[in-house]
Amino acid sequence: MAVHSNWFLLGWGVVAVASIWKFWTLTASYRGKLRSSGAPPSSARQQLERAWQKSNR
Repeated sequence: MAVHSNWFLLGWGVVAVASIWKFWTLTASYRGKLRSSGAPPSSARQQLERAWQKSNR
């Protein structure tokens, strides 16, 4: 039984789209928090860097 390789590509495409959708929904609250804070991007970046440094200790 021969399976055409396009079916595998279609399957991986579905998995990729589902993964992107899940990531987008999981990060929606975080993105909303950043927008509502009104903080300039530089201060948001500094806050993220501090959090990253704390997590690496």
